[in-house]
Amino acid sequence: MKILSTHNRIGAGILAVAIALSPVTLMAEGHGNHDDSYRDAAVVTRSLEQHQIALPQLIQKAEEVGKGIAIGVEVEDDIALQGIEVILLRDSEIIRVNTSPVTGDVLKIGSPEIIHSAIARISKRYDSLKYAKTSLREAVTIAEKTENGIAYQAHVEDIDDWACYEINIMSNGTQIRVIVDPETGRIVGRDTRSDKHHDDH
Repeated sequence: MKILSTHNRIGAGILAVAIALSPVTLMAEGHGNHDDSYRDAAVVTRSLEQHQIALPQLIQKAEEVGKGIAIGVEVEDDIALQGIEVILLRDSEIIRVNTSPVTGDVLKIGSPEIIHSAIARISKRYDSLKYAKTSLREAVTIAEKTENGIAYQAHVEDIDDWACYEINIMSNGTQIRVIVDPETGRIVGRDTRSDKHHDDH
């Protein structure tokens, strides 16, 4: 990925910290192969498009119900039953809010099994995002408009101790990953993954 600022290395993000210290898997994409990643993205974007529901809408609903700040949006293994999971940071808590890509409603709210000390570090490290000019929800909207696509995943990323937003979008059969600056709302990094691999089969 090309970062259009002095920050040029993707580090361990907030979700990576949680994964390393917890049996709960908070990220669904990026750990499997390209085929699985593409299928997951296609399923989510088709569902959102079909039911005229956007990721920012699900984030807003989750934040209202969970009373926290969104730091990640992930796809559950069984999207039909569990929907799309919005991870919230609420004071010193991590909250998981499952939302429906069909109705836009909240399906359930829970807390992942994360070591308390890890939550404290996460909360302290990303406390500045509570006062950022651009929220994760707004960053998703910016990315979707800029790339003319549908976002299917988003989370806080850490680049050289700089907290930013990473948004994954599907646009015309291409997976696009962008980095958004929380302070300016500008896209400062971008890379793509074409569906050419799938056209060959």
